[in-house]
Amino acid sequence: MQAPDLGVTPLLRAILAVDGSFVPSGEGWNHLLGWRPDELANSTFIERVHPDDQEAVIAVIHTVYAAGAAAELSCRYARKDGSYLWLSWLAAPRTGGIELELTGRPWSLSG
Repeated sequence: MQAPDLGVTPLLRAILAVDGSFVPSGEGWNHLLGWRPDELANSTFIERVHPDDQEAVIAVIHTVYAAGAAAELSCRYARKDGSYLWLSWLAAPRTGGIELELTGRPWSLSG
């Protein structure tokens, strides 16, 4: 897969529920990772996080829920072609505290 043009790359957006299910939205999922949002239905956010990054991602998500404050995290996320892309995420609690809003973007390829 060709590296994304970071100047025009759409963001990844999703709502993450306490049970790990998520609802992706926007063009970023297909543009960056090759997944259509409907292909991600009935899955969990963490199942496509690289196995070596899952523990750290889960820890940050738990911290966001517990503290009720936004936090940043980074991980490798699976593309549809089987490769991984490093992503930076902002996880922020939504009103009511039972869901998080995730916003992701590729790490800068220039350093």
